[in-house]
Amino acid sequence: LIGEANQRVLLLYSAWEVFGNKHPSSRKFWTESAGNAGLVGLLEQSIRAEMANRQEKQVIHRSIKQRLMEMEGRFDLPFNFRILKLQDLKRTAKRYYEQLKELSATDYDLLSRDFLLCLKRNKKIAREFASQADSILVDEFQDTSHIQAEILLLLSGKDRNIWVVGDPCQQIYEWRGAGPGNLLWFIKAAKAKKYYLTDNWRSTQAILNSAYLFLSSRVPSLKKNGMLKPLSSKQDQMSSENQHHPVYTATLERALFFVNRCLESNHDLNPSDIAILSRKLDNKTRKEIEQKASAIGLKVQFHSSRADLAMERTIGSPPPWKPGNVLNDLYKHPKIQSLVSRSLRANDFGDLRTIRPLATAAEALDSTLPPQALSFREAWPALKITQDREVSVSSAIVNQPDAIQVMTIHAAKGLEFPVVLLMKLGKGGPRSFPKPKELEDCRLAYVGATRAKDGLILVHTVDKPNETLGAFGNNLLPIRRDRTVSVDQKIKVPAVLASPPIIAATHLDLYEQCPLKFAAYHEGRLLPKWSIPQSIGSRAHKALEYYLRAGMPSDKASIDDCFNRGFQYGDSPIRKLPRKSVAKMKQSYEEIIRTISEAAHKALAIEQRYRYLQGRDGQIDGVVDAVIEQRDGSTVLKEWKTSAEITSDKRQAYALQASAGALGIAAQNSHAIQLIEIVPVFAPSKTISLPFNGTFVEETNKKLDHVFRALRDRRYAPRKGSHCKSCQLKPQCPAWRKG
Repeated sequence: LIGEANQRVLLLYSAWEVFGNKHPSSRKFWTESAGNAGLVGLLEQSIRAEMANRQEKQVIHRSIKQRLMEMEGRFDLPFNFRILKLQDLKRTAKRYYEQLKELSATDYDLLSRDFLLCLKRNKKIAREFASQADSILVDEFQDTSHIQAEILLLLSGKDRNIWVVGDPCQQIYEWRGAGPGNLLWFIKAAKAKKYYLTDNWRSTQAILNSAYLFLSSRVPSLKKNGMLKPLSSKQDQMSSENQHHPVYTATLERALFFVNRCLESNHDLNPSDIAILSRKLDNKTRKEIEQKASAIGLKVQFHSSRADLAMERTIGSPPPWKPGNVLNDLYKHPKIQSLVSRSLRANDFGDLRTIRPLATAAEALDSTLPPQALSFREAWPALKITQDREVSVSSAIVNQPDAIQVMTIHAAKGLEFPVVLLMKLGKGGPRSFPKPKELEDCRLAYVGATRAKDGLILVHTVDKPNETLGAFGNNLLPIRRDRTVSVDQKIKVPAVLASPPIIAATHLDLYEQCPLKFAAYHEGRLLPKWSIPQSIGSRAHKALEYYLRAGMPSDKASIDDCFNRGFQYGDSPIRKLPRKSVAKMKQSYEEIIRTISEAAHKALAIEQRYRYLQGRDGQIDGVVDAVIEQRDGSTVLKEWKTSAEITSDKRQAYALQASAGALGIAAQNSHAIQLIEIVPVFAPSKTISLPFNGTFVEETNKKLDHVFRALRDRRYAPRKGSHCKSCQLKPQCPAWRKG
């Protein structure tokens, strides 16, 4: 299942194969021209059109044709894109799907469409799925695609015991395929009863009124369809105070000056209680925020990063690295090594986290294209917008109490802040926000405004956009240098406990090995290098999964088929393995399934996801490889590890990860585990068995307490051990560096 970065680079390469290579200019020049012309965005739209229903397809095609007309004459190049036709994009989409098949891959849109077709063509399967749930609850329904809405309708079965919660006013994922009329269609198709929730427990009435006036004037169809209604502030009704902050307007400089005064006058308010929200955080926007905040002594913390920004701050420009080794080349670069070294020494992983989108882009190229295809430099137009957590805030990010939080509006969805600076409102030009004729832009502004609890500042351009601001109503209060704005009204700081931090189960074994290594992967979001053992492990896991899902067959043909499918789908076919490694993997696979078949009665769970919550301390999120009922009646949790042996330090690390999985499975009331088996893939005979009893559970909880305390206190001391031999951080680790 490929991600968005893989999809974009494959689309660009497909376009080059279909019509780009017919032009005599160099491939690098052509891809740069494609990037300047916005070709990648058009290709993404054409792919979305292939997945859409007839009505949506017509809308998307009209949009594409309009974009093609706008391109005409804009690019004075030997090969400009005036000759492009809709048919060229359709042929590119066809080539894209051919290349997906060659990669043994799929994307999210194709997966959804195929599942819908499966349910429609196989009524028995649809009924079987529908019978597995007594009722279905879907949140944020406004952000589903039409295909997803149809799937949900089929899964709800005849009884239609399905609840959907959605607000079309907050539909902000149309660019990802969310249908603007999905909720209305679903209500009609399901013959659903409607309930309106008009009590708002977050924002003041002044904020709600301004947001309502803005959206009703910019997207009147929402009000006409009964989907936009005035909201009532429960906060105001329950408050004993008569005065509340109005909605303010200001330039960014004056808004930050006002915020600084609020912080000085309200000692309960921390900078981290304030958020700056923007439609996008490009380099220009980030620099403006940093410079103007720094000028008055305010610190900011960014929660979103893009590959182009990371490139500018580290390497400078994309090198001509060939696919297959780009991620390794990236980590070898002196400037990247220096950044990693500084982060590890300072125990501050903010800078390390900024290279994540670069690493994601590199990994996408490595796993998608062969070495003779586009280089990193040539593929950069498709990779430069690779984002890290652009649409959600990572739970690994540790909020700095002394810093104002800066993120995209998409990332802020579902969050709330005492004070919000919504930027940057303009006059409605091609680059301003929100664009009057783009309904999703207007809904995005509504979402940003309603993240505010007590204070909302509409940050506008220096050239004041009176028409845009006027849409928010007449009760706006400008912040001016020549007029003091009172900050006497207190801003309520929420006495709400933060959600318990989430740790990926795969990171638990890293903590047991070395807390500093754990922090680099958890907080720094370091992406591990690809390696042959990693690929073997991924493919072996997939082969064993196929074997268990097939019902543990005994005939050689079926056993071999499971192995071949696991080998094919466990990793990108672009990544080749030496014959000796393949033979060794096959031998180990056969030995493991022989052991399973001798003792197992049936598989109870295969690749089952769990979430284990330990009080308010933290959560573990992971997947167990398998839970098997043995012939003697016992229940065994099996974890397969890519290793020839399990050393003493790895034993403790693997045991913690596996036991957290057993606790998670038990918490779901799925299965009561009696035994944990940790199986080294290359030496199954050296399997470690651990009894899962009360004593073991108590020890596991103590260890998890220790991990969560270290996470809370951010104590990440390096720890030497045998794991250091293969650690990619060793050259930069302060425990090994001299001086």
